[in-house]
Amino acid sequence: WIQAWDKLTGQSVLGPLLSTTIWSQVGSGSIGDPIVQYDHDAERWVIMELQGFFTNELLIAISNTSDPTGGWKAYRFQTLGFGDYPKLYLWHNAYFITVNEISNGNHCSGYALERAAMLAGEPSFDLYRFEMPNYNAIAYQPATGADWEGVTPPPAGSPEYIFRVYDDGWDGGQDHLQIWKVNVDWNSPAQSSLSGPDKIFPTPFETKVCFGTGLFDCIEQPAAGAPRITALENIIMYRAPYRNFG
Repeated sequence: WIQAWDKLTGQSVLGPLLSTTIWSQVGSGSIGDPIVQYDHDAERWVIMELQGFFTNELLIAISNTSDPTGGWKAYRFQTLGFGDYPKLYLWHNAYFITVNEISNGNHCSGYALERAAMLAGEPSFDLYRFEMPNYNAIAYQPATGADWEGVTPPPAGSPEYIFRVYDDGWDGGQDHLQIWKVNVDWNSPAQSSLSGPDKIFPTPFETKVCFGTGLFDCIEQPAAGAPRITALENIIMYRAPYRNFG
């Protein structure tokens, strides 16, 4: 469902309506895991959602103006595998997506989408897929991207930054945070590249939360009989705000 409220009055100005109201223009339904972002630089709303179970497609739409009650331009695009846990990040030259991509196993993958083409409402856009190395000790391993906010954009030519966590229990060494860099060249997308990681070594930590009590719902609450709280292991939670202070 989609709904929008007037921030000053609190009155509903849109919906609630099914997200298929937007996706119908690309002949699609959806299954959930939606993300809503506001592209403050372009003054446009962006919505992303999973197209279907293991259909290996994602849906993304951009509002025609800053008013979400107006028209939208929708796209559906193919991914290599099922884009589990999709997350969306704003950058100056692209919309970035990270996923736990399921295709013959789980992959720590991401996609860069050509932001300028999408803002212009062009019928298609260029796309660059990248992938970080997997760790055999864990199955679920999405990354987290830098998400630009504030007035000043990243410096010209700045790469997008992709973060992931590494636990020494996976493959030895030290606990650390990884910073990967994605350089996208829309003039020649094949020349785009992923490099890294740079590493930051904080105080040692543990990413394992659930021991023998289920994959997710394992954190007890004080009240007797209260449902357990879901824990997502092995990841930096959405999102990583980026601000350029000059």
